[in-house]
Amino acid sequence: MQYHSTISHCNDANLQDAIIQTVASDSGLLMPDSIPVIPRAIIATFPEMQLADIAYFIAATLFGQDMELDDIRRITLKTYSHSIPLIKLDKSISALELWHGPTGTAKDFEVEFLAGMLECLAINKGKQIKILATATSNAAKAIVNTYANRNGFSAILLVPRIGANSKHIDSNSHTAQNIKFIDVRGTKHQCHRLVLEALNDTDFQKHNCFTAASTLNIGALLPQIIHFFYGYSRAVAQGAHPQQVVFSIPCNNLAGLTAAVMAKRMGLPVKRIIAAGNSTFHLSQYLESGIYPCPAIDRSLPYALEASQPTNLPRIKELLNESQTSVYHDITAQSYDDEEIANAIITAQCSMHYDLDSHSACALKALTDSISEGESGIILSTNNPFPQHKNIRHPAIDPIAPSYAVLKQILSNC
Repeated sequence: MQYHSTISHCNDANLQDAIIQTVASDSGLLMPDSIPVIPRAIIATFPEMQLADIAYFIAATLFGQDMELDDIRRITLKTYSHSIPLIKLDKSISALELWHGPTGTAKDFEVEFLAGMLECLAINKGKQIKILATATSNAAKAIVNTYANRNGFSAILLVPRIGANSKHIDSNSHTAQNIKFIDVRGTKHQCHRLVLEALNDTDFQKHNCFTAASTLNIGALLPQIIHFFYGYSRAVAQGAHPQQVVFSIPCNNLAGLTAAVMAKRMGLPVKRIIAAGNSTFHLSQYLESGIYPCPAIDRSLPYALEASQPTNLPRIKELLNESQTSVYHDITAQSYDDEEIANAIITAQCSMHYDLDSHSACALKALTDSISEGESGIILSTNNPFPQHKNIRHPAIDPIAPSYAVLKQILSNC
């Protein structure tokens, strides 16, 4: 399958090029030229299947044209060796727990799946891959866990010193020779911009091979589609009406929403999709006006949901603009302030006897505010509510200014 840019819409890359280069030659994000459709009769058999089998079927549908099926099977077995339980919270709401991997975050799945694809399509063909990422997100923990001391890979993580949460990096990074940290005297948003500048520097990339492990990379985004097919299958297996399943997703960079819309385009009979975020989340304005506001970012309780311009917004725009179905009208968006999110956590503890992290609480609040009689709602629970952080800090180094020229000089020597 070919992948095209969200800017020019021209064919730009095959799967190997897409996951190595991350971005298109015109700096757009990459999207598959076509989205395969799974027959409804096959989807109806998913409630009788296990996680690894559903994951393999979806992955083979997405990547089978470009990868050996045996490789896809091996990657899915390794990635989905941890359970994804669907926990009933009340008669109409369940939580799909995506945090039972090694770092207690949903990022474990996409990061490991991408690493497996990179091994098959790049490392095993003699390439050396360098992962470039910002080190305050849940993805950073998963990246360090996945790539530390892994042959053929190295990882460079940018650590913002303004508003940083570097203590949340839970890893053996202090012993991994292929993991490097660069302190940046700036915010995580400035670090994100530095990563994008490096990935879009065509001349620099000719002599280097830096790859994003975040959902900028289509290879990290597409595996999330598996979660929606699997969550749907468990809900139906537990008695949900096949046409009444609703997903509520905690959103910042819209990766989960993008994957949910793609799953619906692939034939998953989801009734509605709810995108939920904190007070900096403005998707509802975009759905109404076609314009996404870009206000200043304020610190909030669910820190990982802070995004002034969601990374995957260009992909959402393309999916909604191209949709010939009612998928656009099946999406709603809700934003909540810290007090509302904190109250949702308390409500879940008291009335449902269930503990939630602040991100997943946004999804629960949005679902309880809108669920209708007869619907079966699923929230994506994306983080362990009781994380066990080792508080391992990276070696102290002199911070650099948030300047790409300075970063480029350092990366040239990595």
